[in-house]
Amino acid sequence: MENENTLDWLVDLVENAKSINTEEVKRNVVALVPTSLVESLMHNAA
Repeated sequence: MENENTLDWLVDLVENAKSINTEEVKRNVVALVPTSLVESLMHNAA
């Protein structure tokens, strides 16, 4: 029974790590995309 609990704990840990990483990636993409779009538009207008 203890092995099952440990396995569940590891699975939860991995799932939490995945969701945290996904949120960080989303924030990074949201931060980067507008900047690159603005630079692209400015370059095209020049």
